[in-house]
Amino acid sequence: MTDARHPERWLNDRRIQQLSSEAFFAFSNALLWSVSNRTDGIIKHADLELIPRCKSGHADELVESKLWKQRRDGWLIVDYRATQRSRKQLENDDKYRERERERVARVRAYKREQSQVSEFDDLNVRTDVRAYERTDCIGQGFTQDAWKKKPNYVSDTAAFEPPAVDPDGFPLDGA
Repeated sequence: MTDARHPERWLNDRRIQQLSSEAFFAFSNALLWSVSNRTDGIIKHADLELIPRCKSGHADELVESKLWKQRRDGWLIVDYRATQRSRKQLENDDKYRERERERVARVRAYKREQSQVSEFDDLNVRTDVRAYERTDCIGQGFTQDAWKKKPNYVSDTAAFEPPAVDPDGFPLDGA
């Protein structure tokens, strides 16, 4: 997103305060136009008619007030570099925003993948059991349902005993 800036100091700048209303509108619109078209403050003769409310008479007034500088091919907004972002800075901002969008998309995809894994914990247990079956039973003549005969941490709850002490060694309630 690009934006043109009117610095606070322009409120007291005699060059701006002495402009006619029409010339001030022309100046503001030319500034907006230059930023949005990334011309770095350069306004060509052919571009003047593209800027809303900006006519050649306004350009003469802006040159007289030293807000614009006359060039062979048009004009230069004098304070542009001091008050606005350059084309290169705006292009770098665009690249940064694109990289940031891609990074956020990757993070969201990763989180989406992780949330799907946690939603289906039962499936993960089943996958763990299959891994147990494959590593422990292959080549030993077990059937596909061999995992049902082997105890595991989910289906064999009777074999599970909660710890009597917490990690610091203090007894838990009911122990």
